[in-house]
This record gives sequence, C-alpha cells and structure tokens, in this order.
Amino acid sequence: MKSKIIILLSLCYILTFVNCTTPTRVTVRGRVTCDGKPLKFIFIKLVEFIEHARDRVLEEGYTTSKGAFYFQDEMQNFTGYNIKVKLWHKCYNKQFFEKRCYYKFTPDLPFGKITQKPGKDLIYFDLKEIKLSTKGRSGERDCSNIGNLFS
Repeated sequence: MKSKIIILLSLCYILTFVNCTTPTRVTVRGRVTCDGKPLKFIFIKLVEFIEHARDRVLEEGYTTSKGAFYFQDEMQNFTGYNIKVKLWHKCYNKQFFEKRCYYKFTPDLPFGKITQKPGKDLIYFDLKEIKLSTKGRSGERDCSNIGNLFS
C-alpha cells in the first residue's frame, strides 16, 4: 500500500514538473474606447502577476489610432490567474489632474481559448472592447507612474 502511494505521489510530482516547464504562448488583443470613441496611443502593459513581488512585464506598448492593441509573449508556469493587462488613460480626468495624472485600469480577462500543440500550449484572450466612460471613474488615479509611461 505504501509503495502505491509513493508511486502515485512521484507520478503527480513528475507530471506537475513537466507541465510547469512547458512554455505557454499567451496572446491578448482588444480595443479601448472612451464614450464610444477609440482611445489613441494610450500606454498598456501585459504583466505576469507575482504575489508578494513586483509584476514581471511581458510586453508593453501603445494602442493604435483605432484604440486597438495586440500582445504576444511566452511564459513559464502559466496558471490563468497570473496574467493581467494594465492600461493608463485620461478618459475621466478633470481639472487639476488632467495634465498630470492618469487613471490605471486593469480589466478582467475573459476565459482564454486554449490550443495545445506538442511542446507548447497556446492561450488566446480576446478582450473585444474595453468601454471606459467620462461619467464614471474607470480605475484608480495614478500620478506616480507618469515618468515610467513614456520612458
């Protein structure tokens, strides 16, 4: 009986280790609008969330003139809960903070479409349209990250 338990535990360990070393290609795409108009050239990051540590940036860039973005990168140890999209916008800013501060917004990711190929897993997230509004705050004000947005 003990030998069966040891064999099962060893098998679980091996399968877990093999799965963690398989790289996963993560693709995220979407479009950002403010009151129905595309948000042009806003800063976006695709990050791997690491608990009790600084997030690891996988990709970063800006939306197109139509508000669209597309990121793709590979990561190890993909769980589905450890990836986030963060964007900085001025859709709501009023008066004093208008020129100095951005709002940081982290949309919820939908369930990803999973495709498995030998030696590599592919995960595809389609955020479709992220609708922000000037009538309500979309995110939290972030005045500390301004220098990092354009560096």
